[in-house]
Order: sequence, then structure tokens, then C-alpha cells
Amino acid sequence: MVNNPKLLPINARHLINPVAQASTNKNLGDSAPKSHRIDTSIRELDLSRLSLYPFKINLDWNEENEIDLSFFPNLTKLDCSNNNLSKLDLSHTPRLTELWCHNNRLHELDLSHTPELQLLHCGGNELAEIDISPVPRLLNFFCYKNNLSQLDLSPAVNLRKLFCDWNELEQLDLSTNPALTTVCCYHNKLSQLDLSYTPQLEKLNCRNNYLTELDISKLPELKSLYVKNNFLMVVDISQHPNLDDIDFT
Repeated sequence: MVNNPKLLPINARHLINPVAQASTNKNLGDSAPKSHRIDTSIRELDLSRLSLYPFKINLDWNEENEIDLSFFPNLTKLDCSNNNLSKLDLSHTPRLTELWCHNNRLHELDLSHTPELQLLHCGGNELAEIDISPVPRLLNFFCYKNNLSQLDLSPAVNLRKLFCDWNELEQLDLSTNPALTTVCCYHNKLSQLDLSYTPQLEKLNCRNNYLTELDISKLPELKSLYVKNNFLMVVDISQHPNLDDIDFT
């Protein structure tokens, strides 16, 4: 780790900034094209001026153990997926709208300082719980392959896509999420699933649960339905002419 906190070690493949361009031994902020790619042969970059502008950092597949974001209050998009992160401090990134932190070792994720977040991809971690009440603008939520036994989605009233598969969920309340178009909740412990409040749903994958019945009569837009490996005797699809992707077996 570099001693100067304004110097970011670059193992990352991309760092996108709409107002700056970088090349070897160059300070960022001296020019203003739409975007740029950083030469990954650079060992260090002076990022002190990046704090002035909205930008994106891509640090995926870099074997990072810790990331210091304290100098980047205008960071809008962060991809730190596929690393070894056990913690992620987001208290200095209030403008963050998209976060990819999947496939790490996170036990907790505090979103209380990221009210603008619209996309959260935190799958493949070790989260036993996650509070999304601080991010009411959330549209796309990927929390698959964690240790979640409960999930409160009520704050995300505009949620469109939910991927909560491979958890320990026994209940999934979608009554406050009428904008959902995709729900993937397979490989959980669900014994019931009420879909009467999700009229825009187009894709449902609820296979490998404990469902004994499934009413899809309130889903006129449904196009894809995966329900195998449950305890279902009958699923009535007679009123779904648009349904062309079905897996019951």
C-alpha cells in the first residue's frame, strides 16, 4: 500500500473520469476529454485532483485487501469485485450510484452514507444481513450467494431487478415492490411466494425451494418461469400467452 493516501496503486484495468486523461507520470485533471483508460503499466498515479469530479474506479480482480476511498467524495461508480475485501468503508462516497463488490469476503456492508445508490451488486460474500433502508432509490439489487435468512425490501419501492438466490430465505415479501420485472430467488427455503403485488414481473426463477402452490394469475407480463424442484402439483399458465420460457421439470 502506498504511504501517500492520494496515490492509488494501479493494478486496476480501467479508471473512467469524464474530465481527465492519464498517461505515464501525468497528474490527472490537466485535460478534459469524455473518458480515458489508464495505462496499467503505471505503478502510481496522483489522484488528488480527482476529488473535484464525478468518476468511476474499476479495481476488480486485483487481490486488494483494503481500499481507502476517503479522498474521493465525488466517486459515482465503484467496481471492487473479485478481491479479498473483508470490509468496505463507504462513509466518504455520498454520490455513489453504482457499487459492484461481489465475490469478496464481506461480513457487513454499511450503506448509510450512500443515499444515491441505484445499483448494488454484493453477491458472493458472507453477509448474514443487509439493511437497504438508507438507499430508497435502489433499482437493481444482486445479493445472491450470501448467508441471508431475511431480507426487508420495503424501502426499495422502485426496485426493478432482484437476485437473491442461494441464500437461507424462508420468506420473501414483495408487496412494496410493484415495479419488479425480474425476481431470481432460487435455492432458498421459501414455502410460499405472494406475487399479487408485482404486475410488471417478466422473469421469475423460484426453483429449488419448498413451494406447494404458486399463483401467477396477477402476472400478465410474465415471459420466463422456472419452478422446478419444488413441491408444486399444478401451475396454471393458461392466461399467459407471452410465456415462452418455461422449466417445470
